[in-house]
Amino acid sequence: MKLKIYVLTDNTASSSCKAEHGLSYLVEFDKKILFDTGQSDLFQENARFLDAPLEETGTIVLSHGHYDHGNGLKFIDNKTLICHPDAFLKRYSGHQMKYVGLNQTEEQIKQRFSVRESREPVWVSDKMIFLGQIPRRFGFEKNITGFYLENKQPDDIPDDTGLAVIMQQGLFVISGCAHSGICNIIEHARDITGIQKVYGVIGGFHLKQYNQQTIETINQFKEWGIKVVMPSHCTELPALSAFYNEFKGEQVKAGTLYTFDKLF
Repeated sequence: MKLKIYVLTDNTASSSCKAEHGLSYLVEFDKKILFDTGQSDLFQENARFLDAPLEETGTIVLSHGHYDHGNGLKFIDNKTLICHPDAFLKRYSGHQMKYVGLNQTEEQIKQRFSVRESREPVWVSDKMIFLGQIPRRFGFEKNITGFYLENKQPDDIPDDTGLAVIMQQGLFVISGCAHSGICNIIEHARDITGIQKVYGVIGGFHLKQYNQQTIETINQFKEWGIKVVMPSHCTELPALSAFYNEFKGEQVKAGTLYTFDKLF
């Protein structure tokens, strides 16, 4: 069985599709899942270009409640939405308190979707699992945040999660932003599935610099023997370069279809 990931929205444009600061993937394996929606209706435009089966997706997985991952919900409805309960919090960035939460209220979203909130893992299909709340285990993935809640308390974004696909080759982990730490996300996927081998990882790693955290992350990926490493979205150039130097691969671009079916 092939894993197909249609990149409907990402920060980098391809030669044929526009981009925005955001992330949206259509994931097709034993079921078709929409993973995040970006911040606008661009995911729909790029889906039409890719001939992606967007209309066949009955389930949306929301990685966390930030505008660049969930504001596209405004342009669809009548689907099942799986998310962490804290995805609906009002949240802000920086001391200037710029609003970065969803542009619809919890009540508005629940009027338009069948919402399943869970802190625990949820099996979306026989081979795909919403990971739920991610334990923060790796010390090098420091819980430093520039985000705040409405009461001006720090927001460590406990709802940040991912999706794991169980392939013959091992786990393929898909992240939105990895505010909870990309290694924490992968380790949680290994724990809850009981599968230790990790074949691939794609999505935002939330790494900005070539610093100790980036180095430790690369070392952990190498220890796990991950074959496919595709950082995107909120992973900035110094970190992207470091991952490319170690793992090669190609830059993730909006309007691209990636197919994974090779064995080790």
